[in-house]
Amino acid sequence: MESQLESTSVVLIALADRDTHYRDQVAAILRPEEDLRLIGGDLFPEDAFAAVEQERPDILLLSVMDDHAGAIATLDRLHSAKGNTKIILLVLLESQEFFVRAVRAGCRGILHKDSPHDVLVKCIRKVNEGELWLDRATTAQVLRQFTDEQPALRPKDRDSKTTPLSPREREIVGLVIQGFKNKELAEKLVISEQTVKNHMHNIFDKLGVSDRLELALYAIHNRLLDPPA
Repeated sequence: MESQLESTSVVLIALADRDTHYRDQVAAILRPEEDLRLIGGDLFPEDAFAAVEQERPDILLLSVMDDHAGAIATLDRLHSAKGNTKIILLVLLESQEFFVRAVRAGCRGILHKDSPHDVLVKCIRKVNEGELWLDRATTAQVLRQFTDEQPALRPKDRDSKTTPLSPREREIVGLVIQGFKNKELAEKLVISEQTVKNHMHNIFDKLGVSDRLELALYAIHNRLLDPPA
């Protein structure tokens, strides 16, 4: 057991929230998870930047009440620092406009504070693995906003004519745009989750993109999902 624990990569997490009860709740949720470690659970949101600079956590859980401007300023500051910490916003109110601004400012996940405990754990793991964690409505809104504002985006100057996707890969891209996660893709397509991951790796490599949001934007801009002429 000891050697197994030593080989496990531990995700270091900081939590910035004014609510001491919620901070205790998150600590209790994370305590049994061997791969997740809360290293800063007594922070206020305004302390987040200093804590990230000092502790260098893998994940920052940043609580947002109604100070959207302050949250965006923190995200901008953390993004400018060019660290490796990925930020998940914990929210109570729905605000698609704010969510779009947050993603543009470098947020990698948005989660309602009342979400089930297992969803919080899953969100942390997925964001740490490089995925973007948003609900489907927010994903659609983010894509629409990015598409409207950046119509000329061409990741790594590749185009679909020189890097064609297979029919299965196009199907997967279409589902990614709709907000499907890997497990949901596997269930819908009746394939294993590992097969989905293999397809995603091949798609990323062919198109020269690095994450699901960039993939979705590329697909829309380059009309990858249009039927053949």
